[in-house]
Amino acid sequence: MWRFPFGRHLAVGQIGGEPAVVSVGPRNTLILWDPTGKRPSRSFSGHTGLVWAAAVGWIDQAPVLVSGGGDSTVRVWNVTGDEPPIVLAGHVDTVRAVAVGTLRRGPVAVSGGDDRTVRVWDLTGQRPPVVLQGHPGVVSAVAIGKIDGNDVVASGAADHSVRVWEPTGERSPRVLEGHRAPVWGVTVGLLDEVPVVVSGSGDDTVRVWDGRSGTTLAVHHAGKEVVACAFGPDPDGPPGTVRMLKLERPVTFTGNPWASLA
Repeated sequence: MWRFPFGRHLAVGQIGGEPAVVSVGPRNTLILWDPTGKRPSRSFSGHTGLVWAAAVGWIDQAPVLVSGGGDSTVRVWNVTGDEPPIVLAGHVDTVRAVAVGTLRRGPVAVSGGDDRTVRVWDLTGQRPPVVLQGHPGVVSAVAIGKIDGNDVVASGAADHSVRVWEPTGERSPRVLEGHRAPVWGVTVGLLDEVPVVVSGSGDDTVRVWDGRSGTTLAVHHAGKEVVACAFGPDPDGPPGTVRMLKLERPVTFTGNPWASLA
């Protein structure tokens, strides 16, 4: 048996140059917060099952929120408009992970879930979704990135593995093995000019993989299970730094998300 960690249905990003935080409110509603307090919170309703994943990104210079949940759907919301979300249907079980970004010069959403598939959705509607199959376990993390200029999709799963895919699915994925528990977080980026995949797992470790060869470059012991990974500049560390962060006290966003549903 494996346990999917709560707290995954949270996203951070920027909207209009300002920081934004997404959380899940009552009745499977997504709540968009401005942590600076300059703007009021907004709510987005539509999911009919528990929301498990969210991501903030951009489509044609418009900020969007992508979410996935227990109703097996992926939803794409325009956070500055009032139109209904784009509903992406195809998964046959709970959606556990989502990402949003650009692949093949076009906007996409990527999702993974209990049906053990990774799906790449063309948000322009010009191409059918690509279904990437190969994980024998529930897909619990997805990411979009580049390795040596080539677009890739990375995924982590309850089968303890990380897979790196071509977005078209034309080739078999590279399988990265070494974790001893489900992989909850994965991301793709550069460390000291080397393309890497970074994964976090329930085995209390963060692993750094060479994006070209798939070999393990480093294993960092976190002391507790790692439920998310992200890349960002570290002004206090040298190039190639991997930092593991743990909040010693909660961060609270004030407001009443229930009010919008009264």
